[in-house]
Amino acid sequence: MKVESTQPMQDKKKRKIRLIAVLFIALLVICTLLGNTLQALTLPKVATIQSSKGALVHSYQGSATVRSEMERDLLNPMNWIVEKLPVQVGDKVEKGQTLVEYDDRSAVQQLADEQSALQKLELSMKQLEQQYIQAMQTEDEMAKSSASSAIELAKIDIATQKSHIQIGMGELEEHRRIVAPFAGIVTDVNAVVGLASSGEPDIRLANASAGFRIDLQIPADVAALMKEGEDLDVLLSGEKTRILAGKVASIEAGDGPPVDEDSDSMGGNQTAVATEKLTVSLQDKSLQGGERVKVQILKSNPEEEILLSNQVILEDNEGSYVFTLEERQGPLGNAYYAVRTPIKKSDSNGSMTAVSEGLFEEQQIIVVGDHAIMDGTRVRL
Repeated sequence: MKVESTQPMQDKKKRKIRLIAVLFIALLVICTLLGNTLQALTLPKVATIQSSKGALVHSYQGSATVRSEMERDLLNPMNWIVEKLPVQVGDKVEKGQTLVEYDDRSAVQQLADEQSALQKLELSMKQLEQQYIQAMQTEDEMAKSSASSAIELAKIDIATQKSHIQIGMGELEEHRRIVAPFAGIVTDVNAVVGLASSGEPDIRLANASAGFRIDLQIPADVAALMKEGEDLDVLLSGEKTRILAGKVASIEAGDGPPVDEDSDSMGGNQTAVATEKLTVSLQDKSLQGGERVKVQILKSNPEEEILLSNQVILEDNEGSYVFTLEERQGPLGNAYYAVRTPIKKSDSNGSMTAVSEGLFEEQQIIVVGDHAIMDGTRVRL
């Protein structure tokens, strides 16, 4: 009877032991999972982008003023006061047409004074000749020599005065008005009636028959993909908006300010870049000069390469690199690590970079944020 009574107690004790063991194991598992979860929450959280192949596009958008291929700045070096101004900006003029007339009264008066001085010299010459005749009659050698020298000096003075008068007459005729050296269009007027020249050209005249051009300062990376002679459409602004046929005339070293990529070319990093001067010729008979036009250029490299946003590319003393995402198997699941991956850049614009070595398609690239990341750092997505 005693054996039968102790059996249920032993079974009950075994069940308690098994339950305690199960609870203990469950507690260990929960603690382990909770610890991993808490640890994961302390890991740097990162975002990723997927690498892909494509052709890197270089772009430029800007505006310019239409200029004549042949322009002439016309000014009056005599600083005379403008008397009449019969033309204005936009007027078509013929060769030889008067553009500006000047008040030449002071020059006329100066010329009259010079002529009066010449008359005095000529009268003095007559007196000197009379003195020479008298010296010849007295046979006074000293008097003859003195009179002869005075006559020669007077001849020089008279010749010099005549030369001054001739020059003055030429300047008066040349500068009393500005005439058009060729048929063209008045593109700028700085002359003001009643005022002397300001130092700037009084008139700027464009030769319409020579054609027109625009000059642009474009990023060097865009210029490198262009060539002389290629066609380029130009949008004419204003009320008569239309497309003008242009042709690249020349590409030269830039002489203007750097282009801000945030406004004029592809990109948004506000980085000043090297520029080159692009001259585009326009053959359109309706143009007059001074019109505003807009230009948009899109150029892409012929070869497709891995393209990355400039935001994910880092630099140090060893060169360019990115952090790629590596997934590793662990006892409690997958873990993610940042791996420093060197790359070789082949081209770049304001927002994207073409990578020729170091990456492959559909690779996960880490976008580095506020958290410091090093090679081998464990991260979370």
